[in-house]
Amino acid sequence: MLTQAIAILALSASAAPQEPTAKDLIQKMLGRYYAAKTLVGKIRLTVSTETGSASLDTVLQYERPAKLYIKQQKSVANPDPEVPSTWLVTSDGNTFSYQVPNDRYAASPGLRLVEPVHNQRVSVTQDIGSIYAASSKSIGDRSTPLDIAISARSDLAYRRDQWINYRIQGTQQMRGKDAYLIVGDFREYAGAVKSGTYRMAITADGDLLQYAEELHVAVEAGNNPKSVKVTSVWDVDLQIDGKVDPALFRVVVR
Repeated sequence: MLTQAIAILALSASAAPQEPTAKDLIQKMLGRYYAAKTLVGKIRLTVSTETGSASLDTVLQYERPAKLYIKQQKSVANPDPEVPSTWLVTSDGNTFSYQVPNDRYAASPGLRLVEPVHNQRVSVTQDIGSIYAASSKSIGDRSTPLDIAISARSDLAYRRDQWINYRIQGTQQMRGKDAYLIVGDFREYAGAVKSGTYRMAITADGDLLQYAEELHVAVEAGNNPKSVKVTSVWDVDLQIDGKVDPALFRVVVR
């Protein structure tokens, strides 16, 4: 018995830790954000083309089930007064508010819509996922990292179907953390043809540090439409189960 125990211990000690697969890391990441009770942090989007770049910053915090704060600010040199450059979604757990959808902003630039979390008329109770969905046309950047952070089931399924395949392409250090780089082919929705590629950086613990897409977009150019490469990079700095600021969960009505 002693000989067998020594042999087992020796085998365990000599076995190298098994490296995670791309699938393992993605599943761990999705499960980690889905299980989060609170979350605080920021996401920065940088979009680049051959003609230049632009950025948009998101400040996010939530406390499940229904307290939510999303503030987005687009960096614009000469903002158009008929086009929003700032967006705000707030919920105190009982009531939530968001501005009019982007396509109606010019007609009602100061209008905010207010809804109850508990709608007794139709017996529906909203959570952060449904509040996010209701305000999705009233924000500047509904992104994959934001969908993952909030983790509504339908959004996660939609994003999963965009990733045609996945593989690990080495490791990289980002903001002092070691991350696995996962790359693959991208499509707009399930069943669509490939329209580009994606890349994500995930730590061994399941934290998403960066997400990127490189797509080829058709644009009008007189009688000769052309394809333009658009690179979108989201730098993600979100703390799962972090301490929230209760003052931000204030319903803003104007």
